[in-house]
Amino acid sequence: MCGRFACTLDPVSLVVACTFARGKGGKGNRKEITKKEIKKKEIKREEKEKEVKEEDPAEFGEEDDSFLLGATIPAVDPFTPKQHTSFLYSPFKLEPVKEEVAAFEEEDEGFLLEASMTVEESLANVEEEEEEEEEEEERSEVVPVWRDAPCGGQYRPSTNTPPSSYTPVLVWRGEVQVEPMLWGMVPPWHRGAAPTSHGLSTSNARVEGVQESKLYSGCLRSRRCVVVCDGYYEWQKVEGGKQPFFVYRRQEEGGPGIERMREFTSPGPGPWRGPRHLYMAGLYNSWEGEAATVHSYSLLTTEAAPPLAWLHHRMPCILEESSILPWLTAASPAAALALLGTPAEPAVAWHPVTREVGNVRNQGEGLVDRVEPGQVTSKAAVSKGSKSIMDMWLKKGSKEVPGDGENKEPPSKRRKS
Repeated sequence: MCGRFACTLDPVSLVVACTFARGKGGKGNRKEITKKEIKKKEIKREEKEKEVKEEDPAEFGEEDDSFLLGATIPAVDPFTPKQHTSFLYSPFKLEPVKEEVAAFEEEDEGFLLEASMTVEESLANVEEEEEEEEEEEERSEVVPVWRDAPCGGQYRPSTNTPPSSYTPVLVWRGEVQVEPMLWGMVPPWHRGAAPTSHGLSTSNARVEGVQESKLYSGCLRSRRCVVVCDGYYEWQKVEGGKQPFFVYRRQEEGGPGIERMREFTSPGPGPWRGPRHLYMAGLYNSWEGEAATVHSYSLLTTEAAPPLAWLHHRMPCILEESSILPWLTAASPAAALALLGTPAEPAVAWHPVTREVGNVRNQGEGLVDRVEPGQVTSKAAVSKGSKSIMDMWLKKGSKEVPGDGENKEPPSKRRKS
């Protein structure tokens, strides 16, 4: 289950952070042809030409004709039928010629053996080059290309993103692109004026039923996507309410923690050195509105892996970097779904966060910070807008709210900070 998540990077930083290794079997943003491919094709073409020359029957036929012209043909006796040629019954022997043929065959066999060894060596070299090229391709990186939403929807970095927001999504359109899409798929048959007025709950979709779904089956064939975020929130029922937890990708040992993501909003040159993002599988669709085309998506969820089952019985379908391209470019729904099995040990971590994340108006940077279980607020969790709303509530109920021990003056009399 996923009802809220955080994505705090600006578009420029996000593209750098989402640059990932191509991985085995991935297409990625590749050049049309490389020098190695050209060289490999030239070698194969040369070897084919050699094979044709060695096995060309025309050349052998010419040599055989000259040999026949040198033979002595006996006269045809009067008893031989006219249609019968002298070659069919002539008793003459061509022993010298047979020796020459045998010698030629021995020489030809040696030549063919040498040529065969040359071909095998060339093919071995080609195979080595192919293996090196595959390894180099696996190590190479895929850099997404940013594309604005066709409807003009804007992505706004946030630590508390609810459904009906535009969030960054990776898609495959001959290259890997990242585009802001509306969270909550709009059914293509929806005829309302607004894309969010369809009344269906489409922020999440159970992966077990997408193949039979009228809404999702077509998307599974050709409109798969990857949702990018810092992490998502999940609530656990505890005594006295619910305790929210922030679930995110397990970070590299010695690297920056997920709470430091906002420190890398303006990356310098070179590879991404900030915290690693969480990638979740999704499906997207296009809705033709009166004003523009709206691209929207649903997150795919699956049965929770054992390490997360204590928190909730469902979880998003989380993808490793090596599975991003295979998921986006799979040739069939079956091949795509095979990538989404529930992992026994998903590469995720989690920690408790402030309960202020339960109010979507709260957009403070500290919402993702670790807190002690049961702690309501953190120092940086509440935004200015939410603080003013809380102040108004305190003013209204000032008679029932005691002083804080340091300032006994009622809240309504206190100076606003």
